Amino acid sequence: MTDYILTPSVTLAAAQRAVAAALEEAQNLSVDVCVAVTDNAGHLLAFARMDRAPILSAQIAQDKAYSVAAFGGLPTSEWWPMLESDPPLLHGITKTDRLIVFGGGVPLVADGRIVGAIGVSGGSSEQDAAIAKAGAVVVAGSAMNRSHLEVEMNGLESFDLEQLDKLAEQAGPYREFLRRRGMSLGIYVLPVGGTDNQHPHASDEVYVVLRGHGTLRVRDQDHDVRQGSVISVDHGEEHKFVDIAEDLRILVIFAPPDDPD
Repeated sequence: MTDYILTPSVTLAAAQRAVAAALEEAQNLSVDVCVAVTDNAGHLLAFARMDRAPILSAQIAQDKAYSVAAFGGLPTSEWWPMLESDPPLLHGITKTDRLIVFGGGVPLVADGRIVGAIGVSGGSSEQDAAIAKAGAVVVAGSAMNRSHLEVEMNGLESFDLEQLDKLAEQAGPYREFLRRRGMSLGIYVLPVGGTDNQHPHASDEVYVVLRGHGTLRVRDQDHDVRQGSVISVDHGEEHKFVDIAEDLRILVIFAPPDDPD
């Protein structure tokens, strides 16, 4: 297990495309806004202020993007529902520097990974969120990621087996397609005769075998796995798939989020 992690980040070119798309949506809505895009660590990459956008909105837009990037991709619109019924949390966390708790900040997602964030300020909370989402869709790119983004804004995710099969065809060998603060989901693909090189993880995990047949070796015990098998593995446990008789397509659930390497 390595002592560091590599995290993907949006490029400057993609950030500029997101800003341009957001500005176009703002023009469609006849709203003058400021738009900010950050990398996955919350550092500013691209910014624009429309001619009549309020000066105050320049910093608010940047803070919305920062709030998303600094808290695992949580859209700013999802803060208030968590805070309104918890007074101690409300009065404590709102003192956090740069935290924004109303709509207009959303994550940038590419290939199922959070790669940055976009923040918009100048309109209503709903308008800012719609404009930000227009910018985020440009970065998402693929139809799968656009669908992911549409449902993400509503706090609900829904996937069917056909979608997961399509993801499996793109996996190499692992493709994460959902990440939340408490968990992540991905597709793991191992071909017949393939080698599973994963190491013990810091997270607990659940494997759901979607297709295929093989063996899961945990320590020195072998467990037959096939379509429909559901297996839980505690964090830190040595394990790997061996003797793969039919191509395996496996739904992997990490809690908290992790990567299978």
